[in-house]
Amino acid sequence: MNLGCGWRRPAAPAPSAPDPLRRRWMGVLFGDLPRFSTLDDDGLGRFYRGPLAEMGRVVDHHAPRYRNAWGDAVQLAFDSSRQAAACALGLRQTVTAQSLTAAGLPPALVPRLALDHGPVLAVADAVQRAHKFAGRVMTRAARIEPVTPPGQIYATEAFACEVALDPGAVCDCDYAGRVPTAKDFGVLPLYAVHPPRLSSAEIEAALRAPDAAPPAAGAAP
Repeated sequence: MNLGCGWRRPAAPAPSAPDPLRRRWMGVLFGDLPRFSTLDDDGLGRFYRGPLAEMGRVVDHHAPRYRNAWGDAVQLAFDSSRQAAACALGLRQTVTAQSLTAAGLPPALVPRLALDHGPVLAVADAVQRAHKFAGRVMTRAARIEPVTPPGQIYATEAFACEVALDPGAVCDCDYAGRVPTAKDFGVLPLYAVHPPRLSSAEIEAALRAPDAAPPAAGAAP
């Protein structure tokens, strides 16, 4: 059709760029090893060759969306709370007082781990030139980790709720009380995370089985 002017059909709009402020729900894990700063250079070498290498294999197995580490500290983000819990249980099962002693390291280095679940931001770190996740959920997990007893896993109430709603949960959460967190972040209700216990039905089935001893509680993946 000739309208008598240089009219052209407008071009289709270009796809909009992702909103940098859009948040996504993720399970996050923070961990560190108490008394790590007491290691000398020989001890650091043994740590990187032994326990940290084993921790890396556990993390690889659970495929986090994001990973970061500095010294003994580990920061991970997963698409689900189930993945985060499975990784935390795997790390605790891997780095034990016995495995540390076998590596020639102090058994007091057993990790303390913290879990949280909530919305995080995808951000670009211009210093490290890396894409990361940030947000209050990350900060909260970082403040819970220092007050977690060595060898234990603590989780927030939000994380415990995710576990309670997940029919395929890989852990149980027991209320540990209201705990003051690091750097005056506040007093939070926290939960101790452990492998799932046997249900009453599983116990009854095991007792009915001929010549079968009751199975042990589920181990970490």
